[in-house]
Amino acid sequence: MYLHLRVHLLMKTLYKRKFIGIKELSPGVRSLQIRYDNFIITQKQLIKILIDQEDILDNIDEIKIFSRII
Repeated sequence: MYLHLRVHLLMKTLYKRKFIGIKELSPGVRSLQIRYDNFIITQKQLIKILIDQEDILDNIDEIKIFSRII
């Protein structure tokens, strides 16, 4: 569950910040596929963005998940 939430937070952050060159984000169970335009952004630049965004993500232990009881 921990990794799934980190992927979800990272994806939300990338969508919100709208980095130029990132075209599509596809979340998996514990992964995030990223389609990017290598004519606009290099792989090295993309990795730097991902590392920087991962470093500033909220603490996963303090996140509240709203759900319903069935």
